Amino acid sequence: MVFTYILPTVGPVMTLWGRFVPSDLPPWAKYIAYLSMSYALAILVTAFIVKRGLILGGTGRSAYFPGALEQPTAYVEERDILDIFGISMRELPIDPAFPG
Repeated sequence: MVFTYILPTVGPVMTLWGRFVPSDLPPWAKYIAYLSMSYALAILVTAFIVKRGLILGGTGRSAYFPGALEQPTAYVEERDILDIFGISMRELPIDPAFPG
């Protein structure tokens, strides 16, 4: 949704913004920008973690927290699934870094 609808509209919105709002932004505007960027990054990270949990066979809590998987062969199963599609590049398994 972010890449399809939000990012393509940033340019036209900023052009209209520049016509109706003075070029000097108030000091609080940078905090709104930081908050917006942090929120977008959090959405992307969350989507990555949930996708990883689902591909490893997680359900319930382990779907959104892959570190809760109690299957020692989950990464072997992931490799087998990706090999079917010919994907040789692996993602960095960040879920062991967040122990449950």
